[in-house]
Amino acid sequence: MRLEVAEDSFDTATETWDEEAPEHQLSVRAHLSLPGNLELNAVGRYVGDLSTQHIPGYFALDVHIGWRPGHRMALSLVGQHLLAGRHLEFISSSSGALPARVQAGVYGALGWRS
Repeated sequence: MRLEVAEDSFDTATETWDEEAPEHQLSVRAHLSLPGNLELNAVGRYVGDLSTQHIPGYFALDVHIGWRPGHRMALSLVGQHLLAGRHLEFISSSSGALPARVQAGVYGALGWRS
């Protein structure tokens, strides 16, 4: 992303956004319906360096495996932020929000519809 402001503009935020955004991003999604009422969803992404914030680029992977044994019940196993390990994703100098580190995680879920 490259943002430019017209010379006669009073906009002061756009230049800040340009400095806070990565130059390169890539996202790939896949969804597979498998036999036995199984489904597999995956999202892989690459985010380039945020050099002004001293945050290196990273690869991340989110994976969801779901099983529906019947019309009402669903079981899921989800892995988030796999491959990237614990890392910073963004620090906003304009919003005043505190930086947070994102870490990999795995969880299961049980769903029931009445």
